[in-house]
Amino acid sequence: MAEPDELKAAIRNAAYARWQQSGCPQGHELEHWLEAERELREAACATADFDDLVQETSEESFPASDPPAWTGASGSPSEHEEPTETPAQAPSR
Repeated sequence: MAEPDELKAAIRNAAYARWQQSGCPQGHELEHWLEAERELREAACATADFDDLVQETSEESFPASDPPAWTGASGSPSEHEEPTETPAQAPSR
């Protein structure tokens, strides 16, 4: 998440916005602060959970763009495989 100073600033801004939305009542500073802090921490956890899920899914399916390996089922040799000569094709010695 954010650095401690950034976190405090974000909580302060969110608490201030809550205070304004509720009509600027006096004596509810702690309530607004705790609600803002809880909301920001929940958002951070949800983001972290989502990021972890994306990372885990990426690792399981990576690399998705690679073609499947040649299995030999089609009868075509691999481009790296040397062709074998039949006796009719062998050069005479």
